Amino acid sequence: MSEGQPAPGTEIVRPDAGSPARVPGDVGTVIDAFDESPAIHVAMEGPEHVIVAMNAVSRRLLGDRPALGRPCREAIPELAGQQLLEQMDEVYRSGLPVTARDWRLVLDADQGGAPDLEWFVTFVLSPWRRPDGSIRGVIAQAMDTTEDKQERRQATQRGSEFRRRYRAALDVIDELQRALLPSSLPILPQLELAARYLLADVEHAAGGDWFDGFMLADHRLAVIVGDVVGHGVAAAGVMSQLRSVLAYLLDAEVELAHAVAQLDRYASRTPGGFAATVCVMLIDPEAGELTYVTCGHPAPLIVDPSGTTRFLPLTGHRPLGAGASATPLTTSLGIGEVLVLYSDGLVERPGRTWESGLAMLATVVGDAVLGRGLPLDRPDSVPERVCAHAVDLMTRPGHLDDVTMLAVQRRARPIAPWYAQYPARADQLEAIRSDLRAWLRALLVTDEDETALTLAVSEAAANSIEHGFRSTATGTVRVQVNLTTQGDALIVVADDGGWRTPVTKAGTRGRGLAMVAEAVDDFGIEAEAEGTVVRMRRRLHRPIGLLAGTGRAQVASAQFAAEPSGPIGARLITVSGPVDLASAPLLRQEVLRAGRGGELPVTIDLTEVTHLSSAGVQMLHTLSATGQPGTLRTPPVLVTAPGSPAAFVLDMAGLPHIDADSA
Repeated sequence: MSEGQPAPGTEIVRPDAGSPARVPGDVGTVIDAFDESPAIHVAMEGPEHVIVAMNAVSRRLLGDRPALGRPCREAIPELAGQQLLEQMDEVYRSGLPVTARDWRLVLDADQGGAPDLEWFVTFVLSPWRRPDGSIRGVIAQAMDTTEDKQERRQATQRGSEFRRRYRAALDVIDELQRALLPSSLPILPQLELAARYLLADVEHAAGGDWFDGFMLADHRLAVIVGDVVGHGVAAAGVMSQLRSVLAYLLDAEVELAHAVAQLDRYASRTPGGFAATVCVMLIDPEAGELTYVTCGHPAPLIVDPSGTTRFLPLTGHRPLGAGASATPLTTSLGIGEVLVLYSDGLVERPGRTWESGLAMLATVVGDAVLGRGLPLDRPDSVPERVCAHAVDLMTRPGHLDDVTMLAVQRRARPIAPWYAQYPARADQLEAIRSDLRAWLRALLVTDEDETALTLAVSEAAANSIEHGFRSTATGTVRVQVNLTTQGDALIVVADDGGWRTPVTKAGTRGRGLAMVAEAVDDFGIEAEAEGTVVRMRRRLHRPIGLLAGTGRAQVASAQFAAEPSGPIGARLITVSGPVDLASAPLLRQEVLRAGRGGELPVTIDLTEVTHLSSAGVQMLHTLSATGQPGTLRTPPVLVTAPGSPAAFVLDMAGLPHIDADSA
């Protein structure tokens, strides 16, 4: 024993506490350090990952749930579907450690049966070996990085002038990519579609992946995912050419095999087109029959409602421009099943084999269908859920290539028509709009489709109320919307009254039906024995890349309000809620009152307006007709939010307005 080293069994008294201290290096000291470490430490034994030791931080995290002596899958069941258990399996099998940074985990903190805690960790999973070198288990070490991640997010948001300019340059590239790819997918009664697209991490430039989805004349749906070699504007240009040529051939009813053969010849003559890959699927929504070809492209994947997956056979291994095989195969898509098309960028990673990447994709997609391991704000739509979850998990380590994913589910029940009837009164217009919005938002339509259809139906109903019941005080307005197999909304607005031409000054009315015609693809009015019927048609679209929920601000059934503010001589009217047949006269009175009968300039803020009808547009036109009785001396300044219902209608009506951001 060296000088100064205490004899075995000797207690060392800590001067500050008067309690026994551990001998440096003994087992007790090691246990104390392990238990008091601020990091998470968990030791698991055997292929089932039975928890045999964990430190104080780990015990506090799990609360009072029994964990020691239980397999990790049983002790923490909410880990299923989050790819952590699979990583442990890989470490135990291979004997190689796994490291991940800022991995998102969702836990059931209050053990109520539903995940309620979301946090981020950086972890290392290491093999735990016996003295002879064999694998005993897995040791997990992790640090909570939630605060660090939030701080990094805030720092990124704050940014700098250089970052702002750099982002502006990237926005130009993103805009180019959006112009070359579809911005939406069709909404169909028997099939539901979703898609995601990510540019490569390594090169902030337009990419070569492409996708498409459109209906053919024979009522089949065509879905396509393709990939051009390389990145940059040149690759994006080739991608756009191949996408356009293939869409033209299929739309012209060229047989699938002949269309792909012609695309192959076109790619061989196009600089940059050689070795491009493509997968084309033609789907019969009614029967579920799939006819498809793959030209050097990864195999399509189908997952059933139980989460079971299967990869479809490849039809050929040669890419475009190299004599691509064009022999179609036929299979079927069952009720509730999801078809997944993707580019190789979703699966390929450095240090990961192609087979392991495909296996991980199958697992992740199956978990998404079953709703396992998803974030708290997960989408209700299964195709949206599959795309969001798969792209999130598969690209967490980074992605060196563009990533494209498209999912199609055969609906268990076709979309049912929407029908409602209302008393023929002006105060029912907001109820009509609110009910229609709810039906449209359940379909995840684009903002433009929602605004246009809400406007068209409201205007048609307002005309029925105003002109169909002049000789009677009561009546009914009926609204019905059907979705066709081509993705068109067929709208009928009918009443049991009799329309009469109103007696008004020339040029002061008649804007409502003109706005309806602008808002839809087809429009007509018929006088029938039971009343008047307005029929409209507009094709519906789902935006691409939609995340949880609807991805937009909710428009509530608000009450109309017009609040004046500002100093004398510069009056501001802030308007909220609907400006329709009932409220337009009230707004006009408030504007004239604020402008002292037309003598003072007035700014009208329409950013919070939920609906702007033809009656509101006519009122704004009248106020702008300077020099006439009951108008302003100078036209009012109209302020709107970009993409808002008011901006949509004012653009249609040709009334000038300014964005709220520049006001």
